[in-house]
Amino acid sequence: MTEVLGGIKVIDLTEEISGPLCSMYLGDMGAEVIKVESLEGDWARHIGPRIKGESNLFICHNRNKKSIAVDLTKPEGRQVVYDLVKGAGVFLESFDAGGAARLGVGYEDIKRINHNIVYCSISSFGETGCYKDRHASELELQGLAGYIQFLGEPGEEPVRVGSDVVEASSAFHALSGILAALYYRGKTGDGQKVGIAKLRSMIQMGAHWIQAFCNPDTYGGWYLTGPYDHAEHGYKTKDGSIVFSVLARAGKGIEAALESWVEFLKRVGLGELLEDPWFKYKGLRAIGLGRDAQEMKGLFETYFLDKTSDEMITMIDEIGGMGSAIYDYETLYGGAMHPQIQAVGAIQEMEHPVAGKVKVTALPWTMSDTPSQIKSAAPALGQHTDEILAGIGYKEDRIKKLRKSKIVA
Repeated sequence: MTEVLGGIKVIDLTEEISGPLCSMYLGDMGAEVIKVESLEGDWARHIGPRIKGESNLFICHNRNKKSIAVDLTKPEGRQVVYDLVKGAGVFLESFDAGGAARLGVGYEDIKRINHNIVYCSISSFGETGCYKDRHASELELQGLAGYIQFLGEPGEEPVRVGSDVVEASSAFHALSGILAALYYRGKTGDGQKVGIAKLRSMIQMGAHWIQAFCNPDTYGGWYLTGPYDHAEHGYKTKDGSIVFSVLARAGKGIEAALESWVEFLKRVGLGELLEDPWFKYKGLRAIGLGRDAQEMKGLFETYFLDKTSDEMITMIDEIGGMGSAIYDYETLYGGAMHPQIQAVGAIQEMEHPVAGKVKVTALPWTMSDTPSQIKSAAPALGQHTDEILAGIGYKEDRIKKLRKSKIVA
């Protein structure tokens, strides 16, 4: 089967989440990804949670790769990387500014060996500015980008996003940059450097509210604590919680949305409130979305608590609204996986030599003619060292000497 990135070799020196996630996607699309690790291995190998002793974090982000362990602090180790680079199309590293150059694998070092390579550098703050030499965690970058300012409740402490959105967004921005550079090289033959600052990626994630705040007319600076979105806990029902809106018909005109709103109130036994002009205005703005919805929550829950989540979602769907139960992980991904998640193939199973059969997330997009594949599980440290070195012409005696000298493992 044809693979969209078949024939592209990627030299991957990244750790953490964003770099390995990016290179994993390149591998899913058919690139040969060679993961170059230190003799101690990617730090993700050494943290939990674990599956039969194997790091779930490492398994998650390192499928479809080969592993070679190299000591880059020694000239012989750097030479191994240089020899790998000669036949590569992409080089990926996640040292903070200047770190790769200090190890002798910066862009200028690599370009001298392979002038048309696509070199991608992922760092916390980029290569310029007063923070360029600093490293930052997920929490710090969320804070510095202003992302957590707009979570939580008005007047209370800000709340961080509970997932690694900085790392995930940086991975996708790196992937986009690499693919764009490969496309450009296909037209011109020229490689180039792709720079990914995680701070910049996170700012881009909030582009719609940042632009509104920076170019104000009557905009008040609200975001998730504003009238249109909220850090939502959902509405309690008899057997769980739901989130919903009756405004799905808004694309067909405001009159259609109002019809849904009126029908909703009648269904929940609150039709008489339509005689109150304040409620007719305020309630429509609040339902299912926004800070104002909190004022209505207790009122609507008096009806919802007599109904199951499925009954409520069915009713909301019937009137042209949109809604969903709030699911826990066990319901979504446990023994009886949600049928819609099964239908779109978002979760797949992979056989790991130690951990056994594990569930993994698939690429978030599909392609009709060149679908992605999960061909191999995350590798053991140095699992492919001999194979990789032999593939670039190293003789058996030379490989043995490198091992004995602890240049490779």
